[in-house]
Amino acid sequence: MKSNFLKAAATCVVMALATPASALTFVLDFDTVGSSDIFGSTTNAFNSSPFGFSGLTDSEIKLGVLNTVTEHFRSYPTVGLNPSSPLPVGQELDIDFEIGSIGSAPTNGDTDYFFMQIGTAVPANPGLFGQACLSCVRNAAGFGPNFGVTSGDVVGSIYTDAISSIAGLAADNDQLFNLIAGTTSHEIAHTLSLEHAGAQAVNPGQSAWGVMGSGATSMPSSQRVLDREFTYAKFGQLIGSVGLRDVTTAPEPVPLPAMGWALLAVCAGLGTYGRRAKKKAA
Repeated sequence: MKSNFLKAAATCVVMALATPASALTFVLDFDTVGSSDIFGSTTNAFNSSPFGFSGLTDSEIKLGVLNTVTEHFRSYPTVGLNPSSPLPVGQELDIDFEIGSIGSAPTNGDTDYFFMQIGTAVPANPGLFGQACLSCVRNAAGFGPNFGVTSGDVVGSIYTDAISSIAGLAADNDQLFNLIAGTTSHEIAHTLSLEHAGAQAVNPGQSAWGVMGSGATSMPSSQRVLDREFTYAKFGQLIGSVGLRDVTTAPEPVPLPAMGWALLAVCAGLGTYGRRAKKKAA
């Protein structure tokens, strides 16, 4: 959920434009007790018990959420695999994610970092799944931080006690990851200038709604357990906000001609070529 305060600030305050940063890190804090975000909202440590994860330790659950968030921003198909994508081949968003503690700099050494607190709301269940400031980390042109926010601030909160109220919609652990990670990515994207999607829109995920879909704009909760991705338009906005860098993982395959695909399918026994080796939930 966007902060009405900073949404108004985005339209009414003249920003002091900073030099666009070359890198950006979001640190996910699951464990700090009594931490507060820039709005004064307080959370205690994340409690996984109400979700009903099967056969996973707390550390594995947190890592699963981190990986799913990272995939939303960093595993988007390039135009080489999906002609509708705004992402060039061999490029990825210039953004990183890790698990850490509020007040401690990320282990990657990045000096431009912000925290998202993920845990039980105090007082419990505030009636929303999360909140974050709009455009406070970067605006759509890539400038920031803005509105008095500085590196090291807690720019949003994810209320897992509220999210757990719909955990019964999930069929497996991956779908449970999607419930938490979907809200987390949604709120992070608010800080990077993205607003709510008002309707269904085309995206490369399973869901008819992108990551910026919201119950406030009529998205049913059943969509939250699916593999939601940013819509092509919203991801294009992220590119303007965060910038790009060369891919730091294994090179992405270059699309083959139609006949080449047919031969590959026959030889390798593949029915289709997906963009991920491991299916994830959103």
